[in-house]
Amino acid sequence: MKTTTIRKKARWRSEGQGFSLVLVVTLMILLSLIAMGILGLGASVLRGSASEAGRQLARANARLALQLAIARLQESLGPDQRVCARADLLRERAEMEELNWVGVWRTTDQEGESYWKRTVRDGGLTDTRFFSGNSWSPEDEVLDWLVSGPRGEGSAPDPQRGVQGQAVALVAAGSIGDEAAAGVSAPRVPVRMGEGEDLWERGGYAWWVGDQGAKANVGSPDRLEMAGKTSLTRHYQRAGAQDVELWGEDVAPERKARLVGRTGLSLVGLDPQASFHDLTTASAGLFVNTREGGLQRDLTWYLHGKGRRAEDLRDGTTVVSAGIADSDRLVGPANNEEAMRAGLRLSTVKSHLIAPTFRSLRTWSELAQEGGTTRDALFSAEEARPGAMADAYDHSNPRPVALQDLSHQSLRPVLVEGSIYYGLSYYADPNPAPAGRVPSSGEEFPARNYRLRIHLFPRVVLWNPYNVSLRVPETALALLVNGAKCIEATYQDGSMERFKMYLGRTHVNEQTGGMGGSAQQGTLYFHLASTVIPPGESFLFSPPDGQEYSERKVGRNVLVPTAPDTTRNFYLSLRPDADNSTQVFRRVTPPAIGPDGETLQHLNGSLRLPVLSFREVADGVQADDYRMLWKHGVRGKDWTPEDFDTWPMAQFVSCALQYGDNRELPVVWAEQLGVPVVATQAHNPLFSQVPDRRTRDGFRMRWFRETVSNERGSGILAETSHFQDAQMANWNMRGSYSLRTPWENVTDTTPAFFGNYTRDLFDEVVSYDSLRPFGVNAFPFGTPGEGPERLILFELPAAEADILSLGAFQHANLSELMWAPSFVVGNSLADPRITDPRGTELEAKSVNNRQTNGWNRYTIGWDDSGEGRSDDPDKWAFYARHLMQNLPESKPRGEDVNLLYDLSYEVNHTLWDRFFLSTGGEWEKKDFVKNPAKSPLPNSRLLLLGAGNEDDTFARLNDCHFAAGSLMLEGMFNVNSTSVEAWKAVLSSNKGTDQRAGEGVPFGRLLRAPAGSRQAGEAGSEDSFAGTRVLDEQEVTSLAEAMVEQVRARGPFLSLSDFVNRRLVNAEEGKKGALQAAIDQSGINGSFEGTYELNNEEELPDYRHPDNIWDATRLNQTLKPDTVAWGVPGFLTQADVLQVIGMGLSARSETFLVRAYGDAKNKAGQVIAKAWCEATVQRFPEPVEPDSHGLNPLVKERGEIDWGRRFRLTSFRWLREEEV
Repeated sequence: MKTTTIRKKARWRSEGQGFSLVLVVTLMILLSLIAMGILGLGASVLRGSASEAGRQLARANARLALQLAIARLQESLGPDQRVCARADLLRERAEMEELNWVGVWRTTDQEGESYWKRTVRDGGLTDTRFFSGNSWSPEDEVLDWLVSGPRGEGSAPDPQRGVQGQAVALVAAGSIGDEAAAGVSAPRVPVRMGEGEDLWERGGYAWWVGDQGAKANVGSPDRLEMAGKTSLTRHYQRAGAQDVELWGEDVAPERKARLVGRTGLSLVGLDPQASFHDLTTASAGLFVNTREGGLQRDLTWYLHGKGRRAEDLRDGTTVVSAGIADSDRLVGPANNEEAMRAGLRLSTVKSHLIAPTFRSLRTWSELAQEGGTTRDALFSAEEARPGAMADAYDHSNPRPVALQDLSHQSLRPVLVEGSIYYGLSYYADPNPAPAGRVPSSGEEFPARNYRLRIHLFPRVVLWNPYNVSLRVPETALALLVNGAKCIEATYQDGSMERFKMYLGRTHVNEQTGGMGGSAQQGTLYFHLASTVIPPGESFLFSPPDGQEYSERKVGRNVLVPTAPDTTRNFYLSLRPDADNSTQVFRRVTPPAIGPDGETLQHLNGSLRLPVLSFREVADGVQADDYRMLWKHGVRGKDWTPEDFDTWPMAQFVSCALQYGDNRELPVVWAEQLGVPVVATQAHNPLFSQVPDRRTRDGFRMRWFRETVSNERGSGILAETSHFQDAQMANWNMRGSYSLRTPWENVTDTTPAFFGNYTRDLFDEVVSYDSLRPFGVNAFPFGTPGEGPERLILFELPAAEADILSLGAFQHANLSELMWAPSFVVGNSLADPRITDPRGTELEAKSVNNRQTNGWNRYTIGWDDSGEGRSDDPDKWAFYARHLMQNLPESKPRGEDVNLLYDLSYEVNHTLWDRFFLSTGGEWEKKDFVKNPAKSPLPNSRLLLLGAGNEDDTFARLNDCHFAAGSLMLEGMFNVNSTSVEAWKAVLSSNKGTDQRAGEGVPFGRLLRAPAGSRQAGEAGSEDSFAGTRVLDEQEVTSLAEAMVEQVRARGPFLSLSDFVNRRLVNAEEGKKGALQAAIDQSGINGSFEGTYELNNEEELPDYRHPDNIWDATRLNQTLKPDTVAWGVPGFLTQADVLQVIGMGLSARSETFLVRAYGDAKNKAGQVIAKAWCEATVQRFPEPVEPDSHGLNPLVKERGEIDWGRRFRLTSFRWLREEEV
């Protein structure tokens, strides 16, 4: 093992030589302790026997040691911007003699500045500990070790060396039994008295501070149960009670409440000696911001306030606690004022326009007020400013969902698929045209006795990803597919003829024979019937019967939730030649050639003979685009395409490589085998033939397992894993916009295969029968038979259960873009699109990233083949930028907008350090103030501080700024803990809250999961897609062990967001947060990684794309998770764990156990007496030197000591030697 000398950058003072000065300063600070009479060091008159005098002197020295320890604790850990951990955290870096000494670290640099800097040039946030060649190491940066001993340079306490000189055992067999490795020794400091020749050693002392917050508190009772509360909140309530028995019998909450001291552990069957460094019955924490200092703000106050605003709290001109408002941003500076305080202009923060706002969290929490198990679908209430998409080529979406200032939550299904198959039939023409002669040439043409007809088989799939049923109103879908197909028909006599087949919203110019009048050729419109979609289910919509497709009153083309049937289809018949409306078929020139080489000249689509078969040929390119546009606000069923254009958007999905610019390439039939053409009646045709798989056109979400044809047909990427994506990890299932971005993996063959929606090559797996379910249920990520009936991802807040943990906000949608994460809060996965993981935004050094913020010709591409697919190198990028409401356009004064940044990191950075949840509304808080025991808050581990006037106490408790100063959290756990048993207890704290979990520990993403509990090894089951994940004892142990390894590898964490977030480094720690890394390392998700594997071992190859895309493989394969099923309910994520235990975590401790020793010597140097004592010391919100509001400590000038918040003695006892 590597050996590293532990150094200190702080100036040390000699405790042995200068303790008198320290004592004077300490006495001034700790008057409250002296008033208690416990630590007074008044002059003693030694009377009686020499042994009694020695005992009194030894006790005096022990009290002195205790006082010095508290003084050191006040100086080192009194300020908010400090964290602490045992030396055991460093054991992987160096050999440690004293693993249980407690170290202290600053959360700022030596100048008092935050390590996290926001710069535009380097890409949003950076962590200067590890940026630009910096290598922050906890060994070098430790501020203090909380043990006795001199503090001079080179002689300071060092757990690597251990005690140099005389050692005193302060934790020995009386505390730990035979566990010698758990023992603690501290340096003995001599106390000399007298002057000159009469100077002699009268005794000595030693002290050590133990970290109670790094232990699991097993004395926290369930106060809701004690108060007789049966609220659903109790499901998560024990998430900090840290189950005493762990895997044995439950302990009554009343019995837990009576546990006092370590001896109480034996009363419930625990060994107090074996668990000395792991378990405690007394610890509590404060709600402080360790990264920036100050108390955290109460987010509950804001959420319950229906939009009320808290103004900045100032001490003179200094903001001591920032306010909160609906419009404040969750990413970067909250507002202009905060940006100015940080030395920035808000407009230059590239994420400021599209950052979600706090109102988006509030509107999500207010969904609880609706109640019930069936909800009305809610579509986005925010529309872009008028004209935002006016330059998108066809003006079909003038009311798009706004991308700026996200502040509302939609509650709608996800559009999973929109596709269509077709078949052809012929029928005898009721009015056949006789044979004749072409006047201009005199050439004869045969009689026209038959006509062609096309039959359409549309499929639309809507998925409800929520835990409630959604009542979906009537909506409308525009499906834009290849609207200019070319078919080659084979007659009974073997002759062949080609026809152009026109679909959708188009017009044929009779003079020129070309298409004109519409940029929307290929658009088919459907009216989706209203329905109720149960939780997690996907409904397949198809035609209810056979009927003519209505081309003007397109609202009559109704689709309903029903299993497809070939007899139920829409059909389009040939219009009369003189009709200038949409033509379905048109003869292709030159005319067809008969079997004997003769020319067969005839007019539009009329047939001289029955047709046996047809096939598509490569002579058809639609007008513009491949997309589906879903809209709400539908009125009636006689609506027209023009009506559709005016309605508000619900979801936009583009699978077009070129964003609608000229001649999008179709998929060409490779097989020569024709498709049979069926004979039908002229009226009410009955068509029962299953359509050929090659007739399929449209779009769907990518599957967990893609088709072989798609994989093999991927051109240069065919032998790679580019199709393997973790949809729920790296894409936003609820995003309103999906289109090709500059950060995709794009193939060099049609249909390009990018994004999280795809077109298909012709595989049997996507055939009509393969995708036809037995009922109405489809599966979002595979064929109907591949997955279970339900897949529930998101939960709405429950009206009867308050929001206890910030982790619950993982269910809120914080972006309208598909390339954001599905679960933002609490998770922290590296975005595979960001080339440099050392920042949170796209680095701006490359000209390709700077120019129009990455949306330019070099990243988007253009066609220079001469085939007419683009008439300007910037045209594709132009359309792309305007589909994004012109936001990527370069702006003056550096006020550009970046549509790509690490949303999870940024939001976690904002929430986890600055805010806490007090839980409960005003009435609940009033009852709590009157009688905390009888009326605990929803988070019943909250303890009320102060016993003053009820009205004053309530006023402070019901205040955004002051609530944290009125509360403590019992059992708050320090995430820098390296105790496996403590982590195991914390992780097991939810045991017993769900009967379906049996003896396991439930980590339900869904509070009320409709399915059962999923144990390991059941990936793909119904429970794994809609149930509760349950860990058994071995899995909890494995996770706890892996968690400790992560703490040692990454710690100490300087704040809670530092713990939640990934590291901003280009290394393994930069891929995911510590907790997710531990989950993955433990193997508890192994069944998913085996069943739904994602190959992320190698990056995809770079290649020269034929359409001039600078880098066609920018989605980094190695930054994707290990399974494509990441995020289904049975797959445990970091946010799932934080949703349960997050409310009880901190990056520091506030409760400490102090062991102190004193002895007395005679003039001969013999020890005549020894004494030991033990005290519990607690930090309180009260500052030693408060600001004018009494809220936070005064801001100190450089060089002045910041004493921080006051420590108080909460217990004291003398120890016998056999107890040590």
